[in-house]
Amino acid sequence: MGTRQGTLLEKNILKIFKQAGFRVKHQERIKRYEIDVFAEDIENNLSIIIECKQYEKSPINVVNLIHQWCSKNSEINASFVIIALYGVKLSERDILLAKKFNITLWDEADIEDYLDNPSKEKILKDVGYSQVIRCIKPEHSSFGLNKLASNKSIFGKIVKKYVDYKETHRKMEEEAEALLDENNLSILKKLPKEAMVDIIDLRKELKEEVGETREIFEQEIRKSSVDERKDIRSELQAEIKAIKYNYLGKIRIIYNKYKNGN
Repeated sequence: MGTRQGTLLEKNILKIFKQAGFRVKHQERIKRYEIDVFAEDIENNLSIIIECKQYEKSPINVVNLIHQWCSKNSEINASFVIIALYGVKLSERDILLAKKFNITLWDEADIEDYLDNPSKEKILKDVGYSQVIRCIKPEHSSFGLNKLASNKSIFGKIVKKYVDYKETHRKMEEEAEALLDENNLSILKKLPKEAMVDIIDLRKELKEEVGETREIFEQEIRKSSVDERKDIRSELQAEIKAIKYNYLGKIRIIYNKYKNGN
């Protein structure tokens, strides 16, 4: 399969980040995924994925895009993700969901603004970058983070909040994963009957949605060339992961509701 031509939107995004002083790569493949634009800020040791989508013939589901890129970036581990959209009207729900998953949405107005003024400082502010967070590196061990958190300064307090949040989030994900597993009955039996019924229903919905998604992608695979099939299968795995992540959130809400006695 030959290299596809970049869209005008991709070319404009490349222009913005180049002029802002980032090192950019176009249609870069990382961890099985093709990145429309991959920008690196060497000075600050950070990277940004920019997914470019413009409305053409079919509508764009922004919510699905957010879930997909949240899932994909859990593997890629870029510092930030921007979804640049052209010809799409963003809803309040889109903006709130993106904020929840630390993803930045750009619409036509944002893109035009950055074309007029391609400022690195403005881009970094837009994605939520700060000098404090820059000090928290992926290679930091738990011991290293806890040592930083013991500092009595404002920086230490912020790192401590980050460490506490990370640990709480990890435990919540483990509990939700266990509830999503059909073979794990021990944790389910501890819940009230109403919670059990709700979670079993969600398990069934998840199974059906994954099955329907597989069927759609399998149809595409059957019509595709051998070279294209690998990419489509990678997209299928990313889509299933995004669906599962969505259901993990729903199950976590139910679990916490009954766990806290609400």
